[in-house]
Amino acid sequence: MTDSIHFFGGFTRNKVIKTSVVEKTETTGLAYESCCWAFRIAHFKEGSDSNPFGKSYSTGMELVLTGLGSSSSPLKGKIEGNIPGYKANLW
Repeated sequence: MTDSIHFFGGFTRNKVIKTSVVEKTETTGLAYESCCWAFRIAHFKEGSDSNPFGKSYSTGMELVLTGLGSSSSPLKGKIEGNIPGYKANLW
């Protein structure tokens, strides 16, 4: 959108050969970055088509203070793991 705000998203499909189950992961989010702080919110949907009740939904938020640290470091790793090639560095 702008230099300060960006949307991100990704969709992955993995087929488990042993069980022929197709697992899907959807990741969407919004990030804001300024000179001194940054904020990120991400929504995750995980599950398979074969089990409509087995879907998992979660939402994570992170506040980053430049030079000091982050409120939720695992969120960055989960986003980068779900969206190949995306770098979730906000500082």
